[in-house]
Amino acid sequence: MKQTTRYRLCALGFAVICLGAVLFLHTFTIPTEPVQYISFSSVTQVAADGSETPCSLDEYGGVTGMEDGAVYRFRATVEDLPAEGYLLLETAGAAFTIRMDGETVLQSTGTASYGMETMGTGQVHVPFPPGAARCALEIDYQVLDPDNALSPPL
Repeated sequence: MKQTTRYRLCALGFAVICLGAVLFLHTFTIPTEPVQYISFSSVTQVAADGSETPCSLDEYGGVTGMEDGAVYRFRATVEDLPAEGYLLLETAGAAFTIRMDGETVLQSTGTASYGMETMGTGQVHVPFPPGAARCALEIDYQVLDPDNALSPPL
């Protein structure tokens, strides 16, 4: 009888520890802010002379046949901006320029980092214009490292 009681107490203790771990880890999976993904209205390839050639998008919003080193211009209008919203982009393996409402707000070149702590990605947070309800977004994007760059820029 003692061994059966001990077995049941251990099983119950294990179940309580597992439940506590799940409840603790669950708090990290709930977003505290709403996430809005950008749907780009147009994408063009920009030539050296500044001329633009329209590109086709696949079902995930990526450019089909994206060439390394070529510059692509992604355009979108972001509606219903939160009061303190920001644009979050993965930056590894690409060079880009971000314009909001025609004004350049960021230029960056992100080379890949192969350390385990970053897993080849870097991020940048760019706040949307304060008090704006909508924003015209334009991103000039150039793939530098096709193994680590994300397309479309997220």
